Amino acid sequence: MRRLSARVRTPMSAVSATYDRWSPPPSRNAFLLGYENAKVTTLDLHPTQSGVGALGHMGSFCLPAAALWPRVFDWFASVSAHGT
Repeated sequence: MRRLSARVRTPMSAVSATYDRWSPPPSRNAFLLGYENAKVTTLDLHPTQSGVGALGHMGSFCLPAAALWPRVFDWFASVSAHGT
């Protein structure tokens, strides 16, 4: 798998939530190490800063997390616009 990942050269953007027990930022970062030839930009999502609390692994995609979505969408648009 790592050999295939190393062939990826396209820019990548990855978001992780600090409250996610299955895929917290350190787990995401370890996974992304295999993409050694891709420019990777990451965002750590802290839901308590937006007042929504811990939502679990898939909770960021549910309606109670709607307050977080504009920040994530704006971030993706920003890194996309800068060729990340």
